[in-house]
Amino acid sequence: MDIISRGSRQPTDVHAVRSRQKMFASQHKQQKPHMKESDFRKGEKPNRQLNTRKLHFTPNGCYRCGGSHQRSDPCPAKSAQCRYCGKTGHFLKVCIKRNKQLHEINSPDDIHHCDYETDNTRSSATIGSVTSVCAVDTACKFPDKLFVKVKLNDSYTMNMKIDTGADTCILTTDDLQTLPFEPRITSSDTILSGYGGSIIKNVGVAEIKVSYKQKSIVTKFNIVNAPSGSPSMLGCSQAQELGLITVNIDHLKSMSILTREKVLQKYKECFDKIGKFPGEKYHIELVDDPKPVIHPPRAVPVHIMPLYKAELEKMKADDIITEVTEPTEWVNSITCRITKGENDQQKIRLCLDPKDLNKNIKRAHYPTRTIDELLPLQHGKKYFSVIDTKKGYWHEELDYESSLLCTFNTPFGRYRFKRLPFGLVVSQDIFQRKLDSIFNNIANVSGIADDLIISGATEEEHDEAFIKVMEAAKKNNIGFNSEKLQFKQNKVSFYGHTLTEDGLLPSEDKLQAIKDIQAPTSTKELQTLLGMVTYLNRFSTKLAELVAPLRELNKKNVHFRWEPHHQQALDDVKKELCTKQLISYYDSDPNTVTILQCDASTLGLGAWIRQIDQHGQEKIVGMASRCLSPTESRYSNIERECLAVMFGLEKFEYYLLGRQVMVETDHSPLEQIFKKNLAETPTRLQRFILRCLKFDIEVKYKPGRSIPLADALSRICQKTTKEITTSNQSDVHFISTATRLVDDKSVREAMADDPTMNMLKDTIYKGWPQYRKQCPPELWEYWTFRCDLVLEDGLILKGERIVIPKALRNDILDILHTGHQGETKCILLARESVFWPGISSTIREMVKGCHVCSMFQPAQQKLPVMQPDLPTRPWEILGSDIFEFDSHKYLIIVDYYSRFPVVRLLPDISARTVCTYFKSVLGEHGLPSTIIADCGTQYVSEEFKKRCEDSNITLKFSSPYHHQANSVAERAVGTVKALWKKAKEDNTCPYTALWMYRITPLDDNMPSPYELLYGRKPKSLLPISKGALLSHHPHADDHLEMNRAKQVKQQECYDMRAGKERSDLQDEEQVYVRNTLKKIWEPGTILNRPNPIREPRTYLVDIEGKTYQRTREHLKPRHTETPSGNRQSISPPTDESIPVSPPYHSPEDTTSTISGSLEKTTLSSPQKSGDVEIPKVIPPLMNNNKGGFQMRSQSTRSGRITRIPLKFNE
Repeated sequence: MDIISRGSRQPTDVHAVRSRQKMFASQHKQQKPHMKESDFRKGEKPNRQLNTRKLHFTPNGCYRCGGSHQRSDPCPAKSAQCRYCGKTGHFLKVCIKRNKQLHEINSPDDIHHCDYETDNTRSSATIGSVTSVCAVDTACKFPDKLFVKVKLNDSYTMNMKIDTGADTCILTTDDLQTLPFEPRITSSDTILSGYGGSIIKNVGVAEIKVSYKQKSIVTKFNIVNAPSGSPSMLGCSQAQELGLITVNIDHLKSMSILTREKVLQKYKECFDKIGKFPGEKYHIELVDDPKPVIHPPRAVPVHIMPLYKAELEKMKADDIITEVTEPTEWVNSITCRITKGENDQQKIRLCLDPKDLNKNIKRAHYPTRTIDELLPLQHGKKYFSVIDTKKGYWHEELDYESSLLCTFNTPFGRYRFKRLPFGLVVSQDIFQRKLDSIFNNIANVSGIADDLIISGATEEEHDEAFIKVMEAAKKNNIGFNSEKLQFKQNKVSFYGHTLTEDGLLPSEDKLQAIKDIQAPTSTKELQTLLGMVTYLNRFSTKLAELVAPLRELNKKNVHFRWEPHHQQALDDVKKELCTKQLISYYDSDPNTVTILQCDASTLGLGAWIRQIDQHGQEKIVGMASRCLSPTESRYSNIERECLAVMFGLEKFEYYLLGRQVMVETDHSPLEQIFKKNLAETPTRLQRFILRCLKFDIEVKYKPGRSIPLADALSRICQKTTKEITTSNQSDVHFISTATRLVDDKSVREAMADDPTMNMLKDTIYKGWPQYRKQCPPELWEYWTFRCDLVLEDGLILKGERIVIPKALRNDILDILHTGHQGETKCILLARESVFWPGISSTIREMVKGCHVCSMFQPAQQKLPVMQPDLPTRPWEILGSDIFEFDSHKYLIIVDYYSRFPVVRLLPDISARTVCTYFKSVLGEHGLPSTIIADCGTQYVSEEFKKRCEDSNITLKFSSPYHHQANSVAERAVGTVKALWKKAKEDNTCPYTALWMYRITPLDDNMPSPYELLYGRKPKSLLPISKGALLSHHPHADDHLEMNRAKQVKQQECYDMRAGKERSDLQDEEQVYVRNTLKKIWEPGTILNRPNPIREPRTYLVDIEGKTYQRTREHLKPRHTETPSGNRQSISPPTDESIPVSPPYHSPEDTTSTISGSLEKTTLSSPQKSGDVEIPKVIPPLMNNNKGGFQMRSQSTRSGRITRIPLKFNE
């Protein structure tokens, strides 16, 4: 409907473009001519036909109701009240007051000719008002024509008439010939009609860019052959887009109330069609080196083949797909899904399966809104509408190259998608970006994916937004689904929730699904149930606690067994959700008080937000809860309460960040802790408080009885904990003490005694039902491969493999693992002859729990580097070790700061001797702050420890066979040995080689160890100036920074080959310990961690009654033996006298000296500093009772095995 501005009524004036103009023209031909305006000016009285009321007749009707009844008949509007002016006696559509409109031009300076008069003869077509920059009195002389200067194609200025009653732009042939450019003219089917309904011949249509000031549009001009001097015209919508006029819809409710029927009728071209976005076609970008894949066509069941073919033809007719005959690099698969349509008729849906293509697509990421972002926008709204985009992704058209990428195979040949298919990794990003660009600038409109929600505080506000959406959809050729249209309701369903004017409720469908759900019979069904409950977590702070017993069943390595307390928990969840707690919409008004209440229990956290408006009304705007992890459940009470505050703030960060929030807790110490500075708070709480600093919060204490939800949460926790404790009983598994022979006969006998096998045989014999739920739950695990199961000679076969009953599965596992082959070999062997559901995972668990297999596994991947603290001055941190060279023992002490090595020849390696030489070195250079050494008896002795304590020196130990912990000393040993080997070969002094190393710069940027230690350059055999020998001190900060940069670079190189950080081991945990000499894993038990902060990867391990110190890299968790028989029978013999590696000496041990025999012994191989107790005789490796002899072996200190001759057997 349009605003008509009538001028001089020349036959060339075009005021409307409509598809049904013939009826419009015939209606106006029946009207009689009106009196001219000049007659009014002269004071002449109008004719009777110009009676004011008669001006509002419809072409055939009454001025009161607009109907066509006889004057003598009673009028239905005689006693009716107008919804616009409130007067009695006429309907709204013929109201005179409603149709008085004002016209304006935003820039009066551009008006060249003003000659205008009001016209109410077509008032029924008026919907709005055109306001002006200056007031216009309807009694004054109005301008007849409004002209404005506009630019065409940025190159030609033309005076054009503004006609607010015209639906299109008109360009006369005279003005067309004056244009300096030649626009492209195409034919047009549009019918043009003038004011009186006369048809005007349309020569053609041309698209031309029109500019006015800073605004430009590209619009279509209908070209007409008008008499000379006739002006070209701008239509109403084009003038509005250029900012020349403004339409204010002030009385939409009283003038035209939108209904669902009117919307579907007026915008029927926008519903139940597959639209197409305007603009360029989308191009799919691939990675630099794509790997094309061609899939063969998937088999289609015979009974759905007609539906399959019909759907292909329908998609082809809708221009979604087209056939492909040329070769293509990519051929994808297609998936079909059977759904129920109207009258329970089967429908098929075809979707692309681009699994391989998605791996090679560059994704243009675009965010999709969440429901939490949309909810605050609905605050204060009363009317809601939800529109669903029909086949949303298919609105985006693909270019030819991208269309070829989406080629797919069918039994009827190859096809390619011409539109954006479902399943592509970029589909949602592209569609969401296009949809947001169209509707995001419309107020009161928001959406997620292909659903739009339109809301308004009043009916007028809602209808205005809805019309704008429909107009935008019409302009951009978007199609909606009329079946899913929820129009102007006070309560709508949107993304699993119900939106009302008061707040948010859970969706009735989801609530009904949870009410109807039965007790789960498997872990997978339990996971589905927990997923549904988690989605509704916002409606209760108790859900996390209520589902805690159910989550226990979902843990790894927990046998699924549905107990009464589980059923009680499920009933409590249903009861809690059925209370329908209303969640109000968040109010962003800064004057509204926002309060966050938090609480914690031993099992979960709870938080909820409430707001108090200016009128004192309180409402809940959000709830959340979650379970605690096993680690968090061991937190202290204050830590859990602080964690609950952090959880609540971060959960509702979208609402709370940037505004003042009051946090209420029932734990009083938190109120004072949050008032302190971060450095003054407890260390274990600092990480929680640090994450809360970005919020503007004030923590207040309130008793538990003042926080009803928190109080209820605590009670539920206690009840749940008790139920879990009482039901935590041990299961007794079948244990076989010996492996027995399993043949066909034993399998048949076991099947006869197994009720599940009998049930399975009966089902195979009688036939499987149509749906899985029609089967007994015991047979659900066989449903997937039911077609492969057959009966043969009393046995159940899956292909060629025998299905094994539960009673014989442990025996089969023992047979499969004979020889202790790995997981892959055992699985391959099982696939040759035996089967049961989950056999592969059962075999994997069995191999992991095998003690023998675990012993001989390869060493673990190295852990990432843990860099030590860098020294800030010379001689602050020392590393020490004892090494052997040329049958002599040496003590080496290295400064971590300068890398300056001090080497002393030891007469023996007793603790007293080491202490004496250490004391002499420290007497020359001074006392350090820290000494790092290995677990050699010299360093762990009480004498050495006492010397360190008396000198206020911190002593740190590195684990045996873990050289990285004392890397500087270990590296220095290797360097000294290499220098001395070369000096020995060259018959030169080894100490001269050591001296040259000390005075050589470490690298291009770092001076020599000598200069770093003593602060001056030494005089050497090389010539040097006197100035260079002067004492100076290198810049310590620069040296520290260079060391740190070098350390970072070394760590990066090392970590490239290392694995990930491993989890901490717990006390009393069963582990395997790596025996680095024998290269096997041996069982042990974790005792404790000596110093977790100073030595984070060091553990004390009990191995056969002896205590050893080991690093985390040499430890791995030990899986318990699977209950499938005695697999220890073929383990190799062990001897308790063999330690895995040198034992760790606790501080209580007193070891000051080593036996004299050891002092006089010279070994041919280097001794590891940690080797203290290594026996010379290991247990017998071969025992022949018949021959009566034993072959014994001897182990050297390096781990090499030597066998004793048989003649010493006696």
